[in-house]
Amino acid sequence: MDQEITEVVKTTTTKIVRHRPAKKQLTRQEFLDQLPQVEEVVSLKTITCPDCQHEMAHIGKRLARREARLKEPELYCANLYEESYKCKHCSQDGNDKLVTSKHQWLYYHIVTFQAVLWHLSPI
Repeated sequence: MDQEITEVVKTTTTKIVRHRPAKKQLTRQEFLDQLPQVEEVVSLKTITCPDCQHEMAHIGKRLARREARLKEPELYCANLYEESYKCKHCSQDGNDKLVTSKHQWLYYHIVTFQAVLWHLSPI
């Protein structure tokens, strides 16, 4: 008895799909850094000490916030600073009397920023 053994070879092909890597999204700070920068300083209305009425000395400023603003036809970054003052007369006791200017906080700046990004994003 002669038996022949037949071997069956089954080949399968695998299709490899390579997806394009996702485009890196800019962070809020990176987006604001690439815009033209405009500095706005909010000063105190009066530079007299509210306690002793003596004149205060300017000691510096700090960055309060950054926001994207749209002025037709350009978009720019507004850097809003608050100035700080120190009363020399009240500070002689060892306790520093510091007064910082305050500006109006806008609660809609996050919505505005997202609307600006949506307007600029490619479709």
